[in-house]
Parts: sequence; structure tokens; C-alpha cells
Amino acid sequence: MCGIAGIYNQTSGQPVTEQELAAMLHTMPHRGPDASGTWRGAPGIGLAHVRLAIIDLSSESNQPFTSSDGDVVMTYNGEIFNYLELRKELEGLGHSFRTNSDTEVLLTAYRQWGQDVCRHLNGMWAFAIYDRRQDLLFCSRDRFGIKPFYYAMVDGKLIFASEVKALLAISRKLAAIDPSAVSKLMRASIAGHVPEHFCRGVRRLPAAHNMIVERSGSPVLKRYWDYPANIDRSISFEAACERFRELLLDSIRLRMRSDVPVGTTLSGGVDSSTIVSLLRTFYDGEHQAFTAGFKGLECDESVAAAHLANKFRLKHHRITSPPFDFLDTLTRIVHHMDGPTQCPATLPLWNIMRSMRGRIVVALEGQGADELLGGYYMQAPAAIFDAVRVGRWRQAGRHLQWLVRHSSPYSGPLRGGLELARAVVPSTHLWWRRWRGDESVYSGCLTEGPDKQPDREDAPVYPESLANELRRNHEEGLSTLLHYGDAISMAHSIESRLPFMDYRLVEFVFSLPGEFKIRDGSGKVLLKEAVRGFVPAFILDNPYKLGFVVPIREWFRDRPDETVYPVLLSDRCRQRGLLEPKALEGALRRHVSGRVDLSSQIFRWLTLEVWCRRVFDG
Repeated sequence: MCGIAGIYNQTSGQPVTEQELAAMLHTMPHRGPDASGTWRGAPGIGLAHVRLAIIDLSSESNQPFTSSDGDVVMTYNGEIFNYLELRKELEGLGHSFRTNSDTEVLLTAYRQWGQDVCRHLNGMWAFAIYDRRQDLLFCSRDRFGIKPFYYAMVDGKLIFASEVKALLAISRKLAAIDPSAVSKLMRASIAGHVPEHFCRGVRRLPAAHNMIVERSGSPVLKRYWDYPANIDRSISFEAACERFRELLLDSIRLRMRSDVPVGTTLSGGVDSSTIVSLLRTFYDGEHQAFTAGFKGLECDESVAAAHLANKFRLKHHRITSPPFDFLDTLTRIVHHMDGPTQCPATLPLWNIMRSMRGRIVVALEGQGADELLGGYYMQAPAAIFDAVRVGRWRQAGRHLQWLVRHSSPYSGPLRGGLELARAVVPSTHLWWRRWRGDESVYSGCLTEGPDKQPDREDAPVYPESLANELRRNHEEGLSTLLHYGDAISMAHSIESRLPFMDYRLVEFVFSLPGEFKIRDGSGKVLLKEAVRGFVPAFILDNPYKLGFVVPIREWFRDRPDETVYPVLLSDRCRQRGLLEPKALEGALRRHVSGRVDLSSQIFRWLTLEVWCRRVFDG
């Protein structure tokens, strides 16, 4: 829902112009096709907003939204899913409302609880509130960073927005590459959870943080939420399954609140299948489901999704993702993501979201379940260590089998063994990159950094290796997936909602022992047993689940003239100086010949060059 922007001339107090705010909004009309507005009611401060109307479609709920007395004004992106419960509570405290929107509920909640407001919210958000009473700007981002918030300090003023493009519209000084941030992504997939953006000087407001900006001094960041610190060993597995199902069901119920049509992305996996299965326990209306398919390829799971859609009476759409428009689609994706990416899943997601437009406005998605519940085989080394520590050798052996015999043909035993080696010796991946030859592709300006981002000092530390690994996965790697999910859905004016990201569900699962999540060499045990009887057995017990795999290996190998060569062998790429031309050509030859699979690295190099063209070449 929506896009936000703003300018705070801290040093000078110079009035913000309408032209400046309009320039920022002009970069992201896709985020708000239904309405736009600006506010410049205080010295040196301007707020702007574009609206995708989801709840209370009337113009009275357009933003920036001002309180009845004019003391508080807000620009806000997201949804507060428990807004009806909060509204009832606030009415009991003497507040009245003039709209039916969650926007007014959020602003009123701030007036009631001040900077503690986020503790009362169940939702996803990025907002900025100007409080005239205290003469400060109060900004916030949701607990997991589902909604984006970028900001920069330029010439004595703070500028912020939902997208980096809006910041560049105000200051071209920011259009300078940050080599360290780029290198972290290229080598170690470090991106969404670190404050630095790929443009030097642009920063992300971290998840679960508020930012207070006053007339003098630098912005002050404060964490308002963290993962639970303790594991509850008193609860039984059966009771945990029941409570998990209750929380997930309520999460889905809250995320069905909408005044516009709601649909679901549906794969052949447990996560999205769980959403539609539980949805049908309380909602019998028309519901559309959208599935990515790859015709003739091993990773096509659309057949299983079609069976499930038929069982639950869903209107099903299978969206194929051929590579014939690969570079055009990739260019659009990178434009909306405001940077390079390591996620090929952006390609089928782009086509799915494009097909949704005109059919639905809100999409439920299964993102976040793997990081929460132990769904990735890469999490097996931590489970192995826990089993060995308590002498459960048979359990450790089963976890090892799961790791090495992972079913995906794009991973295989070698990669499984590599993950285990990396868990013991963190620098293993660096050795692997050097041996494979892709490390030599990076030029001297992309200096080699750490193979893994250091953990934050104040993070909760659990007695289990698996719990610590899941917390890192959930806080770090997931942030990148959340970023591309938001960017691509909003590119098509679709709001993505994530039932597995309800903070109550996250807090509960992180309080449970690791053996509730990974057991007998299988992940997501808690989820599967909690929904058994609701989700069909052919989904829960499918031993051939591949994951959301995109066949870029074949596309780059079979059709390099349409996918790789026009960008990476171009004069512009050679002259840019980020990648070494000879080493790059050699790496491409090795992949195309079939001697080695460098598809993941090639995808990153492609998106890096495409992003540079968009930002630096105009």
C-alpha cells in the first residue's frame, strides 16, 4: 500500500517546495495509482504520499493524513492488520474517528501512546509522523522490514522515501556507487539487512527501529522490538502444534481484511498450500490463485498447484516464465528494486504480479516460513551440531542425509557438503569461489570483504545452534527476499501480505525447541503436523519438493545471445571497471560449455551492470 516521501531542512529551515515533493512522487506512481498528496505546514518540513487504496477507499483517507486538531500529520505505507481491535480500544479511551481507515487508527494510536505506539501494532509499515507539539519527525519501520524506508542526509537536510529513485530525484550527489555494499552482495549475498545501500550515502532504516529527527543533531535510531531470548521446554509438541495453528489461522484472518479483491500466490509447496487450506476453513467466497510454471522443465510445480486449486475451488492461473523477453524483464525488475540482486526468483514473481493486475489488488504469500521453521537444507549443519552435543547420533545422521541428499538438482551433494564445511570453517566459501574462478572476475575497486556479515552485538543468544542459525536467517537473509517481494508487487500496484510474518507467530516459534522444527532429517515438522488434516497429504508428504527454483542455468547456457552476452560482453560493461573483462569472458565460456555452473554469479553480474546503466548512464 502506497509510497511515502519527505524532506526536512534541518539546518536552514528553508521551506520545502511543491516542485521538490512532486519530483519525488513522480518516480513511484506505481506505488499509488489511486491518489497523491503533499503537506508543507511547518517550517522546513514537507511530506508526500501516493496511495494504493486498500481499506476505506474514500478520499477522506488520502494522505498525508492530519489529525483533527492539526497537531500531528503522517505519511504512511503499509497495513495495520489489527486496526479494528485497536480502534475499539482507542474509542474506549475517549477517541473518536472520522474515517474507517487503518491510517487514522495508526495516527490516533500515536497520539495515545507516543513513541511506544509500535508495540501495539500488528502489521507492516514504514511511516513518518511530524509532531507539531514536540517539533520532531518520528519515523518507524515494521519489526521485520517488510516495508522499505530509505533516507539520506544531504546539504543539511534529511530526505526519505519508499524508493531510492525518489532520493536521487532530489540529489544526484547520491548517484555514486558504494563499492563495499556492492562487493558484499556479489560475494556473500549480504544486502537487505545492512544499513548501507548500493548508492553511497543512502541508508536503510533498519527493521524494528524508530528514528527521531529534531531541529538540531543527527537522527537518533532506537530498536523497539527483538526476538524472544528464551526457549520454552515445558510445552509439548502436540500443544505447540495446536497453538501454532491457532496463531497462523488468526494471522490469515487478519490479512484477509480488505475492501478490494484478495488472491494468493500458490506453488506446489507446504507454505502457500497451508494458507489456502486454512483460508477455506472460514472463507468460502471467490478466491484466485497464481502459479509460476516452467513448461517442460524439471522444476515446474504448477501441476501440484493446479490439483490443490481444484480441491479448494480456487480460480487458478498458471503463469509461464519463458526467457524470450529476459533482458527487458530483468531491466524493469532492477529498476524497481533500486539495485542489483542475487535472487532469480524475481523473474517468475514479476510475471505473476503482472498477471494479477486488474484481477486482484492484495496477494497473500508464503514468504518467511522457511526461515522461521527450518525449511532450508542449509540449516541442517546447526541441527547436526545440536544432536551431536546431546549424543543423538542417529538423529545427527538423518540430518546429515537431508543435507547431502537434498532433492534439488540445482544443489546436489557437493553443495550440501560445502554447507557443512562452511559451518565448521567459515572461510570455505572463499576458497570455493577462488577454486571455481569467479572470484577473479571482480576488479580491484570491489575489495574483498568478509564471507559472512558479523552478527550484531545485542542479538539474543540461544543455547541451541539451530535457534541461533534460524534467527540469523530470519533477520538477515529474509530481509533481501522481503525487499524484492515488496518492490515487485508494488511495481504492479499489488499489495503483498505475509501470514507467516505475524510477530505473534514469530515470537511463539522462536520460543520452541529446535527438534520441533527439524526432526529425523526433515524440516518444517511443526508446520506440517500442525496443518495435517487441513492440507492434503500429497503436499505434506511430497519427497520431491524442489523449492522455488528458476532455470537460469539452462537459460544462460542454451540462449546466451538473448540473456548474457548483450550485457556482459558489451563495451559499456568492459569500460565500467567493476568486472575484469578477460576473467568475465572466461567465466561465461566455462558456464556455457557446461564445465561449471556459474549461473548464480552470472545473474548477479547481469543485474549489477543493468543497475549501473539505469543509475549512472541515465
